[in-house]
Amino acid sequence: LWQGLSERSTFLFSVFADPTVTSVHPDTLSTGVSTVVDVFGSGFGAFVDSCWYGGNVVVGEVVSDRLLRCPIVSGTVGVINVQVGNKEGVQSRGGVVGVTVSDPIHVDFLRPSRGPTSGGLVTVFGNNFARSSLLSCRAGDAEMLGSYVSSSTMMCLLPARIAGNVSVEASNNGVD
Repeated sequence: LWQGLSERSTFLFSVFADPTVTSVHPDTLSTGVSTVVDVFGSGFGAFVDSCWYGGNVVVGEVVSDRLLRCPIVSGTVGVINVQVGNKEGVQSRGGVVGVTVSDPIHVDFLRPSRGPTSGGLVTVFGNNFARSSLLSCRAGDAEMLGSYVSSSTMMCLLPARIAGNVSVEASNNGVD
């Protein structure tokens, strides 16, 4: 007899190594935009398949035991903490990484608004530019890093191209 009972019930409880989170890429997001982030660390797999952020849980794609890919949408400006766990409510204590969320970039105009086919420096005016290592410009299908000047100004060195019009876009994270 066990505690006065004639039978015992047995349940399986799985124990797994606590995963760690070391970085998230990109580490700058825009409000209201769904961005797929790469979460780097260790211990991802069968029991660790979800990202936890700002009170939300999303099931991600386990690429390897060191990479988990998750879609994140944030509605508020600030810093959100990203950690990993599973959809059943178990979250890791092995690392939390802060991700900066800002309002989306808006481009108002470029100066100069035209240039030679050899390329050149252009100043981009708008708002919500972030001081980020991933700040970038895209001119047609060419992407290049941008230089932060202020929240309303950035600079980009446009590459050489054939004559004609090209759309110029800006991004705080190189993704959205």
